Amino acid sequence: MTDAAGSFDQGVSLQDEARFEEAIEAFDKAIEEDPKNGGAWYRKAVCLTELERYNEAMECVGTAIQIDPRDLNALKLKFGLAGKVR
Repeated sequence: MTDAAGSFDQGVSLQDEARFEEAIEAFDKAIEEDPKNGGAWYRKAVCLTELERYNEAMECVGTAIQIDPRDLNALKLKFGLAGKVR
């Protein structure tokens, strides 16, 4: 398992435990190790949404969609965030 995969898996586990700040740190590390990891960008956006940090979430989900324009989960999240971003 690569470091990026390990960081991503750690982030998923933390997210599942609703430890969103720590999950964001893990996803940041995964992104640092592999900037094209669309899943890490998406999951970071979900965590930011849970923390009501909508503008940051929109930026992250936008990056996830740039990486994979067919990611339906990311597209749904972006649509859901549209009314919350200021």
